[in-house]
Amino acid sequence: MTEVAQSSSTVQMVCHRGANRSAPENTLASTRAAFDLGADYVELDVRQSADGELVVIHDATLDRTTDGSGPVEALTMAEIARLDAGSWFNADFGGERVPTFADVLTGAQGRGGLYVEIKDADAAAVLAMTEQYGLLGQCFFWSEVPAVLEQLRDHSPEISLMIRHKDYDDLDAAIRRFRPNVLEYLESTVDAVEIQRCQKHGVRPMAFYPGRDVATFRRLADLGVVLFNLDEPAAFNRAFRSSL
Repeated sequence: MTEVAQSSSTVQMVCHRGANRSAPENTLASTRAAFDLGADYVELDVRQSADGELVVIHDATLDRTTDGSGPVEALTMAEIARLDAGSWFNADFGGERVPTFADVLTGAQGRGGLYVEIKDADAAAVLAMTEQYGLLGQCFFWSEVPAVLEQLRDHSPEISLMIRHKDYDDLDAAIRRFRPNVLEYLESTVDAVEIQRCQKHGVRPMAFYPGRDVATFRRLADLGVVLFNLDEPAAFNRAFRSSL
């Protein structure tokens, strides 16, 4: 983890798609900016190219965040690598590329951890590459597909998994099924009862809060939230890290 992360023992920052307000999401620029702002984890999305390379991009198509078009899975990694993934955000980022998963793992080494969402990729390949780069113990993983979560858990009982509160009517049963390490709540659904549930199961509560209200950050931390999946790292720093 970063020095900032080590100095903040009670709450940790998870930058959603990197520092996506400062740089184009899911790029090396947004990853670097997130760690520069004190992120403990950078959240990213993994898909596969036509030739099976692991690539970091949120959408199933290239249209929104690059100058390309069509499905990510229809292009080879070499074709994807030629696309501009920065100009849509700001002309200053013209020429920023869609990174491979290996690129982001390299950029995270010595800086912090990753929250890896598997969108459409081989789970075993994602775990193998994370282990290859020495970051398996510094990452947690999630997929909205239950079968992928089960595959992840079955493949490696020691890895850290996340599940979302909003996805399950019977949350206790889901915890028993997937044995997660992190449980994510929408900011509006965090309360003392849910924090007690996390404590009962030994799960770390994480709040997804895209806003910038310092009082909200502090209220959630007072309830017992220890991880914040966020879009506004500067507001988090104002709430908890006055030296930044």
